[in-house]
Formats: sequence, C-alpha cells, structure tokens
Amino acid sequence: MNASLISRFQLNTSIQLLVDALFIEQWHFNVSYPSFYEQCAPTYCHYTVNEHNNALHVVSQILGLYGGLTECFYIQTAIYSPASF
Repeated sequence: MNASLISRFQLNTSIQLLVDALFIEQWHFNVSYPSFYEQCAPTYCHYTVNEHNNALHVVSQILGLYGGLTECFYIQTAIYSPASF
C-alpha cells in the first residue's frame, strides 16, 4: 500500500474491515430514472400467462386449503382447551 495516496482506511486496517466496506473508498450516487428508462425501454414486450384452472388443480387447491384449515383449527383447539387432549 502506498502511504502517499489519500485513503479513508489506515495502513493497519484489518482485511475484515476492508471486506466489510467492500474495498470501496467513496460511493457516488448518480440516479437518473429518465435516462435509465430511455436506455432500457424495450421496443417489444411479450409475456405468457399460465392458467391452472383445470379440474385437478382446483381439487388439489381445495384439498390443500382443507388440510391447512384442519391443522390450524386443531392447533387452536389444543391451545384453548388443553384438557380435551
């Protein structure tokens, strides 16, 4: 390390401290959202929607909801009336 260079870190700074600071001497924020959107604006946008409304999906969702509610009510019952278990 050259001692003549200006740094916010001391010469005896630990490696862990340097790693924690990501070896960054000074952080400059230059945020320009308009220029970001000008550079990154897509000329064409395409997306796909996957719908899961077939019978098997609906049945599995209902069974999952039933199982979750059953477990939730079982836990609540065990908490509020411990003598019955």
